[in-house]
Amino acid sequence: MKKYLTSALAFSVLALAGCNDSLGPGNASEEDREDIVASLAEAGFFADEFGDDGVVQHVANYFDAAAAAAEPPRAWGRRHRVAVDREIRIEVDREAGLATVYRTIVFEGTFMYRNDLEEIVEKPMHHTLMQSAVFRYLEDARVNDHGRSTHWELIEVSPHDVVMTDPAERSVAIQSVSIEVNDVVVAEIVDAAERLSLAEELPMLNLGDAITVYATVANETNGLESETYVFLHLFHARTDRDGWRRLPMEYDPALDRWVGYWVVQQGGRERIVVDALDGGSWSPDGAYRAHVWGIPYHIEEVSDGV
Repeated sequence: MKKYLTSALAFSVLALAGCNDSLGPGNASEEDREDIVASLAEAGFFADEFGDDGVVQHVANYFDAAAAAAEPPRAWGRRHRVAVDREIRIEVDREAGLATVYRTIVFEGTFMYRNDLEEIVEKPMHHTLMQSAVFRYLEDARVNDHGRSTHWELIEVSPHDVVMTDPAERSVAIQSVSIEVNDVVVAEIVDAAERLSLAEELPMLNLGDAITVYATVANETNGLESETYVFLHLFHARTDRDGWRRLPMEYDPALDRWVGYWVVQQGGRERIVVDALDGGSWSPDGAYRAHVWGIPYHIEEVSDGV
């Protein structure tokens, strides 16, 4: 028995179901829009969050070769203000038997960390999330895995790309992400706008797979090379349950890339999230700056005793 619903998917259903007034422009009919928006919520790749909201989480054993003398961030988190200051735009363009969907979410929130005095320091956070997908029209409606009749089948999906809303603040930039499964490269992303074919390019994982993630990151805050911290946010890396886990990536100077490892522990659909932050985010005088990519994946075989 395959399990696709996660708490992140449930969050996505609520978020997308309430945003019909933000649809458009696009040229699709209202009937097609409603069907496709419901399919987005059910897919498991389109949730807005990429971590436990508002949690100031401990991070241990952090290694940053580029800034070895810097005090590493010991605890930090984000709080997304979902209920307010949030704009969702979903554009659906239909041509022949396909529909291309462009999804943009502009939202505000708070970046927070615990300083040396054990105080919680908060900084404003302004993000824009962009993601796109392609659906194929089915002449004969089918009942999907969630028991809903639909005429639309998801065939391509891009990573989510979370940038600073103000272009002037986009000094941290993820340039590429490579994913290996059991030492075999299964995905190489150099542009978060490029869509992955679900049939041929989407990473397909299994329980127990050893995953290696490589990331190339540039950071020129204030026009200078700046210290950088890079993390993985993983939904299926916990042994006890589904749920977000944050792991630091290590910088490998020989490869000039950041490297992170995890083992698939639970089943479902989600995103491997690479989160690059400027070191000034943890400085009293520095601004919060970050860039985030979320690469969708599907854990195909789930062993749940059935």
